[in-house]
Amino acid sequence: MKILLNGDSNMAGEELADVNQGLGYQFCRMLNGTPINISLTGASNDRIYETTMEYIKDESPGFVLIGWSEMSRLQWFTTAEGYPNFYEINNLGVGRQPLPSEYQARYDHWQQCMANSAEFRKQMSLYWHEKIYNLHSLLNYKKIPHLFFHSFHRFHVYDPAFQLDWNNRFIDPYENNGPTNSYIQWCMQRNYQEITPGWYHYEPAAQQAWAELLVNHVHKHDLLVI
Repeated sequence: MKILLNGDSNMAGEELADVNQGLGYQFCRMLNGTPINISLTGASNDRIYETTMEYIKDESPGFVLIGWSEMSRLQWFTTAEGYPNFYEINNLGVGRQPLPSEYQARYDHWQQCMANSAEFRKQMSLYWHEKIYNLHSLLNYKKIPHLFFHSFHRFHVYDPAFQLDWNNRFIDPYENNGPTNSYIQWCMQRNYQEITPGWYHYEPAAQQAWAELLVNHVHKHDLLVI
């Protein structure tokens, strides 16, 4: 079974001495699956969404596992390196080449007015709440089994009347619903160690434990089939 992995540095295995210790690869081993990892360190949800859509347009993996990133991250189109490309804009500065100097003022404005704005994060969570549900619905339609989780923040949708039914294919998507929290919050609560303090990349033991949590959830809810 081919398992498509997508996400940011947490799914890419950033900073691990051996990427096979990463949570995605451990998840695949526990399910006897072959990993197809298209994750990217520093990735925005735009990049995760678009590359997943591109992959499933022509391929039908046996399972899809996605760890969604910070909701305030963006993509900026540029030809600064001599070819068309997207910069993944994130608050940590990980996983991307240094921005050309002409982008610095724009980046500073993004950090001040968007990346660190609670209101902006809230509004972006509402946007991604709907868009990610579209992907979930499309995967259901194509009969591709899948499981999502939040790497950083959960959806700010507090009224149960507006919380959507993910049919157990999203680990605790809402802030006021469920004990698991996001991946990094879960690691912090259990005192797992960061590889580099402040970068939120956790030791192999944390990644193994999270992979076990995901696999147990898959088996408990019979998520390998649709």
